[in-house]
Amino acid sequence: MVVSCYGYLKRQLFDIRKLLEETHMIDDTFIEMRLAIGVVNNFGSNIFSDTVLKQASITLDHAVSQPDLYHVFSEKLELDFRFRLEMLRELETALTSKSCDLSMSYQPKLDLKTREVKKVEALIRWNNKKFGFVSPVTFIPIAEKAGLITQVTYWVINQVIQDLSHWKAQGINIQVAINLSVQDFNDENLLDYINEKLQLAQLNSDVLSFEITESEIISDHNNAIALLTEFNQKGFSLSIDDFGTGYSSLSYLKNLPVKELKIDKSFILKLDQQMDDQRIVQTIISLARSFNLEVVAEGVENKETLQLLKDWGCDWIQGYYISKPMPFEMVAEWLSRHNAS
Repeated sequence: MVVSCYGYLKRQLFDIRKLLEETHMIDDTFIEMRLAIGVVNNFGSNIFSDTVLKQASITLDHAVSQPDLYHVFSEKLELDFRFRLEMLRELETALTSKSCDLSMSYQPKLDLKTREVKKVEALIRWNNKKFGFVSPVTFIPIAEKAGLITQVTYWVINQVIQDLSHWKAQGINIQVAINLSVQDFNDENLLDYINEKLQLAQLNSDVLSFEITESEIISDHNNAIALLTEFNQKGFSLSIDDFGTGYSSLSYLKNLPVKELKIDKSFILKLDQQMDDQRIVQTIISLARSFNLEVVAEGVENKETLQLLKDWGCDWIQGYYISKPMPFEMVAEWLSRHNAS
């Protein structure tokens, strides 16, 4: 619902919305609606109607993502929209260009029992000529909202498998974890694509694992379970990322074919200082044990945190204390130094 008005109180608009959202029955079917309100203040303006409609569309698009489904137009909102649109165009070019400015970095995961590094996490990086370094925190949500995230996922999978093939030729056997988006759950071709790429590279499924955030599992539970079950049947390891930040962790664990829980770094960064975080992390580790799951802690930045996690029975750690994410070209040398030490 797009509203162009001046001087109306927000409460009045919400009263109107409440009436429109009343349950309706059509042909014995109950229909419930949720309406978003975008407000454009155009009173006494000479702005052309097509511009107003464009502003209203931008405002409504933003209102949909707000907790109260309501937003008022501002110039900053339009500037942000243009920025996202321009970034999206640059990302589309990057995904299809041979001289691509996208790349992969890898962060090691340390086995606390053996002190070996047998796993790494794949992290996409984007150095754009126009915007410079663009954090995934910035461009991934833009790609998801625009429906471009599947192309990003395919690009990552293709690049990771190429890198794995190079490591195999060097005698390096390592498992790489790839993050999946909730939108990937609806892609019927994703699993076939992964298997095809692995076969071409003469690699087994155990070289890849996939991480799915807890919030994404909750938001699309049925599709998530269906996709994860297929991945599990094909021999891929699965992990719940950012565990502890969702609202229904216990109810989902018994149905998910996962092997691993990854504790969100917000509980780890100050683990050696925060008693509340210590209690939470110990509880998660105990919970994982009851479900026969391994535990990864990300965000480890000092020796004290490492020792606590080791004492509590955590399996793997990841963080700056071990290593920052590094480009593909540095991984083999880093592993050689680590194994030698």
